[in-house]
Amino acid sequence: MILTTILSLVLPASLENQAHAFGKGRWRPVPAPSPTNTPSQTPTVPASPSPSPSPSPSPSVSPSPSPSPSPTVKRVGDISVCSFNIQFLGSSGTRDNRALADLMKEEGCEIVVIQEMVAAPHENYLSLNLLEIFQNFPSTPKNIPEGSIGYNFKAYPFTDPATAEMIRPVSKTTAFFDAMKAAGFSDFVLSPDNTGPTQNRVNSSANEWWLTFFLPEKVEIARDLPYGFLSPQLVANPDFDRVPYAVPFRTKDKAFDFVLISVHFRPGSSQKARRKQELGAIQNWISNPAFTEHDFIVLGDMNIENKKELDALPFFSSLNSDCVGTNTNPKPTSVRPYDHVMVDRRHTTEAEVPTAGNFRVINLIDQLSDDWSARHPGEAYPGGVRDPSGQVTGYVHDAFRLEYSDHHPVQFKITVPEKDDDQ
Repeated sequence: MILTTILSLVLPASLENQAHAFGKGRWRPVPAPSPTNTPSQTPTVPASPSPSPSPSPSPSVSPSPSPSPSPTVKRVGDISVCSFNIQFLGSSGTRDNRALADLMKEEGCEIVVIQEMVAAPHENYLSLNLLEIFQNFPSTPKNIPEGSIGYNFKAYPFTDPATAEMIRPVSKTTAFFDAMKAAGFSDFVLSPDNTGPTQNRVNSSANEWWLTFFLPEKVEIARDLPYGFLSPQLVANPDFDRVPYAVPFRTKDKAFDFVLISVHFRPGSSQKARRKQELGAIQNWISNPAFTEHDFIVLGDMNIENKKELDALPFFSSLNSDCVGTNTNPKPTSVRPYDHVMVDRRHTTEAEVPTAGNFRVINLIDQLSDDWSARHPGEAYPGGVRDPSGQVTGYVHDAFRLEYSDHHPVQFKITVPEKDDDQ
């Protein structure tokens, strides 16, 4: 039910006045070379999951040395990475996908890591996945044009084990993929299955898919690095509520490679021990002696409640060390530092992923107000109105989260070195 109570709210100074190294509100990357549409790396191990309800184990990768950058290759410059939990992506019929996709483009995001996608897109998009392959993927029916209304969805790669019914694509999810494609994000990695604490392979908030978009003129998929689900047990995993998914990248100039691990930890003020366990299990995975890659970046909705909880977590350093709030509800008692970007400083240096000034919250309430006014003339903006003192009136949380999200996207940059210290 849409909240009707009009709140008078103040955005915390830590969010409103946060310092960052992205210039005036936005960090603009160095221009990049012309794009290519397919990754150049060759898989060293099979990465496709089993089509049966029990997924196959994640690959154990012993990567070969990555190539050194050629003197004639244009340097790609810094890489802007955005992490965005879009609440129940694929479930809201009112979500403004175009506004969110355009914002990612306008803010200079070159890799966009999405959490909380709860329903599958049109199967045409599954066939475009650039990392793992959906086994037994059927051919498109010839009697219906690809992508048209009325397309036959019956031939989906797997079924719901409880009902034996095919998982069906959801048009609300497909609309987001369409919007991202229109904004220039045609290349993406989608996990080959979904994962959840009690069930998977259903279109519901009980399970989630992992999704990462990227610009191919800046990075390419590096299949010789570790990738995939961190554990083959995708439901009721003893270490994770939602098994994290690793995506490997190498810069187009071959100067630097890294692995992004997208996460969504268990929420709740009483679940600190569980979140600590989840982070510890990630550390165990990346410590595999078979891995020669050591630049792992853990990012996403960690549901961390406060700085006290953050400081008690081992192994990793957070770029959000000040625990700036990342949820959209600006009520002072509701602001939480849920989203983080973490690295292991024993391996990933400050020169590669700086801490100081390198964590920016892209405030949806402020950034999308003009877009709302242009497309909904005369209608009250669910994000409310902010006065010069920072006070917000008229914020309606349920309306805002359904239209956009309940989390702000967060942004950081990777500084590409002259030579990767893993090489």
